[in-house]
Amino acid sequence: MKVFLSFSLADSEWVGEFADSLRDGGFDVLRWDTGVFSPGETTEESFRRSLESADILVPILTERSVRNPSVMFEIGFARGLRKSVVSVVLSAEGERPAIPSDLSGQLVIRASSPRQAAEQMKRYAAFRDDDKKA
Repeated sequence: MKVFLSFSLADSEWVGEFADSLRDGGFDVLRWDTGVFSPGETTEESFRRSLESADILVPILTERSVRNPSVMFEIGFARGLRKSVVSVVLSAEGERPAIPSDLSGQLVIRASSPRQAAEQMKRYAAFRDDDKKA
């Protein structure tokens, strides 16, 4: 399953660990900040091609990213393409960060560690695969 990660650069370290855990679990991971740009393409063309090739958009929601217009744009763009959106909300034990109202009704994974989030994504992928087979 190919996932496109959307996030704030301020969360790059956490996202890197999450991406590694997803790859270890068999996911093909696309990050807009690494490896999605092709020579001669504009940023918009590279982003569009990458998101269109992905099965799921996974926005990483933190206090910083929910105020980032690029992350919100990517979520809207994915919805316009009718892509699945599975948000990962970073939260320390006992915290419940606010989720933007336009994401209500979407699947949300709450996690305090990259590995925990990746494990939950694996469960979602297995459920989704089983659902498609039925």
